[in-house]
Parts: sequence; C-alpha cells; structure tokens
Amino acid sequence: GGTRKSIQKMWDPVAYALGFIDCDNISARCMLTIFALFATKTEASLLRMLKGSPDVYLSGPIRKYIMDKGGRFHLRWGCREIRYDRSADGGIYVTGLAMSKATQKKTIKADAYVAACDVPGIKRLLPQEWRESQFFDNIYKLVGVPVVTVQLRYNGWVTELRDLERARCVLTPGDPYMPLPNDEIIKRVSEQVGVMQS
Repeated sequence: GGTRKSIQKMWDPVAYALGFIDCDNISARCMLTIFALFATKTEASLLRMLKGSPDVYLSGPIRKYIMDKGGRFHLRWGCREIRYDRSADGGIYVTGLAMSKATQKKTIKADAYVAACDVPGIKRLLPQEWRESQFFDNIYKLVGVPVVTVQLRYNGWVTELRDLERARCVLTPGDPYMPLPNDEIIKRVSEQVGVMQS
C-alpha cells in the first residue's frame, strides 16, 4: 500500500538487510516469520522501537482492541475454503471461511476477513472463479521467492557471541539450495557458521 518512494527509502533497505536485493525480490514468508517472532517475544523489543515488551506495547493492545470490539482469534485453525456469494449487481461478497483443526470443522462468519498468506498459500486459497476480476487475477502473476530455513544444533559450546550482527546466516533466495540433499545444505551452512565466527 505504500508509494514507490516509501518502498525505496524504507522497505528496500529492510529487504536488503534480510539478504534480498529489494522489495520486488523478497519472500513474504521471511517477513511473516520475523514479525511472528517479534510479536511473540515477551521480553524487551528486539527492534528497539518500543519502550518495552511487544506483548505489552504492540500485539497486546492490538489483541485487546479487536477483542473489545467483539472480535475473536481462532488459533491453530487452518482456513480451507473461502465461501462466497454474488450480490444482485454481480459483486462478490464473502459469506464465511471454512476452517479445520485436526478432525474438527467449522465455518466462521465475520464482518471483515483478513488473510496473511505467502504467494503459494493465497493462490491455493482464492476461489478460481475470482480470477475473472483483474484485481484477483493479478495475484497469480506474483512469483514467490524460495526461502530455505536451516537450524543447526551443536552438542557443545560453539563460540562466545559478542557481535550479534555476525550471528545471522541468510539463505535467501533459496533457489540454489532447493535441489541439494539435506546433508549438502547442512555442510554449506556449517561452513558459513565457521566463517562468521573466524
């Protein structure tokens, strides 16, 4: 929703810091992971933009505002289908979301719906009939940037961490890693860890 200038001045540097060229070549999954991690920390703000815990100063107030207005959170439920109908003038409106968790199923009805999905996820979720609208058809022109997430756990002490900036391994874009077997990916990431700590 921002202007191209705001994207270039603010978000392109963020994308670059995360290991992407710019916002046009960033993975939404990476951003969602970062914000999810940030929002779930109950300690002091990692981004140093809040005067305290994100739970107290960011996600907590948002959650309270939504709940005070009668909103609800359906945690750990997956959206399987967008149910919709057409108005007399041919417009589309959502009638509910078909949700499931394990063997449980339910339909959620609301005044407004928000979907925070990665590119493949939104393409799977949107009804194919909506492609007749250019707005929704444009979503199918988006290309996702593959991201590889690797977590290594060592049996002993690796190093004393003094410089947090050197603690990051960014494997994005993930295209070169996709065809590799797990052992080769682990080997390459282990080598990067060694280089970072030397």
